[in-house]
Amino acid sequence: MTKELLAEVKQGLQRLQDELNKGHTRAFLEYLQTLGRFHQYSFHNSILIWLQKPDATLVAGFRRWQELGRWVRKGEKGIRILAPIIKKVVKEDADGLPLEVEEVVGFRTAYVFDISQTDGKPLPDRLIAQGPESLYPRLKALCPFPVEETEDLPFGTEGSTNGHRIRIRASLSPAAKAAILIHEWAHGLLHYQDPGKNLPPPVQELEAEATAYVVGTRLGLDMAGSRDYILSWTGNIALKDHNLRSWPPSSDGKPAAPFKWSPEHNYPQGA
Repeated sequence: MTKELLAEVKQGLQRLQDELNKGHTRAFLEYLQTLGRFHQYSFHNSILIWLQKPDATLVAGFRRWQELGRWVRKGEKGIRILAPIIKKVVKEDADGLPLEVEEVVGFRTAYVFDISQTDGKPLPDRLIAQGPESLYPRLKALCPFPVEETEDLPFGTEGSTNGHRIRIRASLSPAAKAAILIHEWAHGLLHYQDPGKNLPPPVQELEAEATAYVVGTRLGLDMAGSRDYILSWTGNIALKDHNLRSWPPSSDGKPAAPFKWSPEHNYPQGA
C-alpha cells in the first residue's frame, strides 16, 4: 500500500510540473494552499492530502476527532497518508553506555479525515487574525536579515536582497511590504548558498514566490498577485529542465527530506 501511495505522489508531482510547463498555475496554487494549511505534515503527505481532498482545511485521525468531541460521519472516505513505524532500539551514547532510542523503521498507511467530514462540538478558534499593519512589523522583527525601507530601488522593483540584507520600497502598503519581505526572505535562505545559488533565475523566482504564497496565505495575506508572477516565470525554458520533485527545498537549499514526519498534535492540522 505504501508503494501505491508513493506512486500517487510521483504522479501528482508530474501533473503539477506538466501544468506549469503549459503555463497553467491553478493546480500549483491549489497545492501551495494545501501546503500552507498542512505545513506540519511531510512533503509527501501534503501532496497526498491535496490529491485526495484539495478543499481540506483541518484534518485529524478518527480517534482524535472523538477526543475533540466530534465524530466522523458514516460513509465518509478517509484521506490516506503515510505514518511511521517506530521501533525502540538500544544504541551507545557518547560515553559508550547503552541508550534506548526510537527509530523509524518503515511506513504504513494511515487515515485522517477533514473537519467537513465530521459533526459535533465547535472547535475553539486557534488563530487570531492579524491585519497587515501589525503583521509586517512582526515579520520584520523575526527576519534573520536586516530590513531597510527605501525609495532607492530601480524602477519597477519593489524589493531586493543580496543575501545579507533586504531592501523594500518604503511607499508600499503594509500588506505589500509583508508579502515582499517573505519573498526576499525566501531568496535569502534558499539562493545564496549551494546548491540554490546555482539555479537558473526563473527557478529561483518560482521557488521564492511559491514560498511567499504558502506563507502569505497561511498568515491571511491577499496573495492574488502571486498567480501572475508565477505564471510570468513558468514559460521559461529553464523551468522545463527543473524537476519539481526537488521542491520544496529546505532552508539549507537542499530538497526537503521525503519523510519528515510530524505526528498529530493536540489540535487537528490545518488552517
